[in-house]
Amino acid sequence: MRILSLNVWGEGQDASIRWPLLAKAVGRLKPDFAGFQEVFQKDHLEQVRSAGSFSNAFITPHKTGLGLLTQGIIEEKNFFLLPFSPFEDY
Repeated sequence: MRILSLNVWGEGQDASIRWPLLAKAVGRLKPDFAGFQEVFQKDHLEQVRSAGSFSNAFITPHKTGLGLLTQGIIEEKNFFLLPFSPFEDY
């Protein structure tokens, strides 16, 4: 099984350049499962999903920025929102 984890650095000004490059790179790597941090737009995750031929995508609610792609089936989705850190600016 091939697993990829990547922080995509949010939606910075260069997101329109980075996301197509990221989609192309993930498509070449062909992971079975990919977890991303700082994904705030579902269309960005969908762009990577289609390039990597993933069958399923899940982006967490509440703007947490976590996204998952898998070749397998997502049978159940559970999400537990933990308290935010008072030391970070969200």
